[in-house]
Amino acid sequence: MAVSSEAAGDLGAAWRAHELGHIVCQPYLGLHLLSHTAMLGLAWRSRDYSEVLAQVLRLALAPVGHALGRTPPQNVGTGRFRVMERGTWPSELDPLTFQRR
Repeated sequence: MAVSSEAAGDLGAAWRAHELGHIVCQPYLGLHLLSHTAMLGLAWRSRDYSEVLAQVLRLALAPVGHALGRTPPQNVGTGRFRVMERGTWPSELDPLTFQRR
């Protein structure tokens, strides 16, 4: 959905798709890093350099967070959330399907 939204010029929907993907992928380091890499690409293509910086920071900190067991649940992974800020479960996702381990 992020790719098709970006292609259609709907950056808001593209970012939301990435945020939802981040919430689902966050418990798994490899997928978590891929999520931030995809967001970095969108930030770069849309010339949102503050978000580029936010994603570079998150790519560096994600392995540390996983090693320490300190990844904040439901954090959307974008610069609009602080790195360690805990989010709320998004209404777009079924909480029973995506239970955090």
